[in-house]
Amino acid sequence: MFDIVFDGGGEGWQLVDPRPIKAMAPYTFFTPSEAELAALQPGDVVQLGVTPVGLTDGAAERIWLRLTEQMQTAWRGVVETGEVPGMGPGAELDVQPWHVLAVQECRVDDLEEEARYLARACVDTRILEGYVGIAMLERREPQAVAGPWPDTGWVFLGPGEVPALHVGPIGLVLNIDDSMMPLLRAPVGVRIERFSEGWRRARA
Repeated sequence: MFDIVFDGGGEGWQLVDPRPIKAMAPYTFFTPSEAELAALQPGDVVQLGVTPVGLTDGAAERIWLRLTEQMQTAWRGVVETGEVPGMGPGAELDVQPWHVLAVQECRVDDLEEEARYLARACVDTRILEGYVGIAMLERREPQAVAGPWPDTGWVFLGPGEVPALHVGPIGLVLNIDDSMMPLLRAPVGVRIERFSEGWRRARA
């Protein structure tokens, strides 16, 4: 999952490979598309993740790298900002395109497309904890909320009595089960239930 690079003191740090994380959470962990990575040019500034050698859990430090030279399969760049020991501003680093977590100025990707998965929804906590699957979804009147992400009005429920609802990005539940993605265009007031062959409108 990581490439190991050693600093001058003999201790190492690792560049995070974001691809496994993206595979597990495609609707909440966003990385540049292949088209965006192919469009990179010298002078672009990209973000990388770095962790100490051996650490596979926990948050990574983020550094910004200004690309200076495209090689056969990799990019060379100069660190602009970051708090990684031995890799301060001005340090040179070679990275693979797939190491890139973010591009400071996108040429290809539509960030608004990603933002829609950050819109708010209510989810049965048992679904997020993996105890039950989605049994029903219903769309209520969206609420006015503070902050950049609007409320979708969607509520995702498991079977039986619902102990509690979690309010968060709709992408959290899509990471678990995106089979109902085509249903999310339905209007306010609709209730949809799962049955043996898929999804259907629930009877009032």
